[in-house]
Amino acid sequence: IVKNYSDINLDKHDTVIHTASPNHSKCENLSIFNSYVDDTKRLIKKSLDAQVANFIFTSSTRIYGDNLKGSIDEMTPIVIDDNYSIMKHEIEKTLLNCNSLNSCIVRISNGYGWPLTKESNCWDLLGMYIAKTITKFNVIKIKSNGRQYKDFIPISFAVQNLIDIVNHPSMYPNILNLSAGKSSTVKDF
Repeated sequence: IVKNYSDINLDKHDTVIHTASPNHSKCENLSIFNSYVDDTKRLIKKSLDAQVANFIFTSSTRIYGDNLKGSIDEMTPIVIDDNYSIMKHEIEKTLLNCNSLNSCIVRISNGYGWPLTKESNCWDLLGMYIAKTITKFNVIKIKSNGRQYKDFIPISFAVQNLIDIVNHPSMYPNILNLSAGKSSTVKDF
């Protein structure tokens, strides 16, 4: 886990997996937004300079818009409608323009599962937010009317797919959607 990209030495690494990201609400702060984009571009440059073989970036299906319905695939047009999707798309464009870096952009749908540490900044994700409100207040609280459609996957499913991409990078396309393939409303979830 790297917190300061300027101190990292990638000379003996063959793969970078970039999973760090501010959450949706943090992206409204332009300082956080710009810092993340700049730091990620520096990490990509460091990876190129060190001749890292593979760069995996966890993006989000959120770049297709909010409240998705119907069939979505990697060719579905991007819908940039908030700072979070702008941020993810900006990094994707940077990676897709790096011809000398084998990259895989993994657009992950809404994940749920236990965080690695209690300090993890994931408690605004729907599944974790519900777990937190049940634990703290003994009620299920949501921040919407519950009618939005979302596709939910266990975080363990995303981790297993990232491991597969690391072990077999040539078998994966530059852009990969990772989802359950079945949407449900927030209320049904």
